[in-house]
Amino acid sequence: MRTIRPFEPTDQEYAARVAIHNAVWPAEPTTIDYMRFRDRVWPQEYFIQRLVAEVNGQIVATANYCETHWSYRPGKYDIRINVHPDHQGQGIGSAIYDYMMAELAKRPGTLTMLTSLTQEDRPAAIRFLTNRGFQQQMRFPSSALAVDQFDPTPFAGTVHKITTRGIHIATLAELQQRDPDWQAHVWELDCTCTLDEPLPDAFSPPMLAQYIAEE
Repeated sequence: MRTIRPFEPTDQEYAARVAIHNAVWPAEPTTIDYMRFRDRVWPQEYFIQRLVAEVNGQIVATANYCETHWSYRPGKYDIRINVHPDHQGQGIGSAIYDYMMAELAKRPGTLTMLTSLTQEDRPAAIRFLTNRGFQQQMRFPSSALAVDQFDPTPFAGTVHKITTRGIHIATLAELQQRDPDWQAHVWELDCTCTLDEPLPDAFSPPMLAQYIAEE
């Protein structure tokens, strides 16, 4: 029997959420502690509902739908669905999507926009979204540096060059010692730089207290 219901913040259900996330996104593993932290710092003024799907009492999928506090507009929600690979292709993701749409229809106001994401090497996930009217608006290329293979020789003079231009590279520990308002200054810089990034919708800067809590 299949059941879709709200997530309960117990050790057992957090363990299930983490196991499913790590099975679906092995290149981006998480932990129970980090997942609890992210849930704890979610800004309370913005709606979020976390879900689980069970088959014969076993949690096989997780999901959430929420207001996009990072890019807020009334009626805009972001949805995420993770079905364990062993249970994909059985209609579980579709059932969760239908459940979320029914619940969103009960929310105040009019549903104006849905956002989600996946990876371009997941054709089934792309079909799932496009079949429901989603259109690609942005790509996030990913790259990684093989630190053990990095050759610093070509960059030997780089630090001196930027230092002569008045730019100083400091560690966070150094910044904390010399700037009592370092958190506010980092927040201001981060928000300013984000405004210059290409985004599919307007950026909603977090309040300083929220930024500090999340970092």
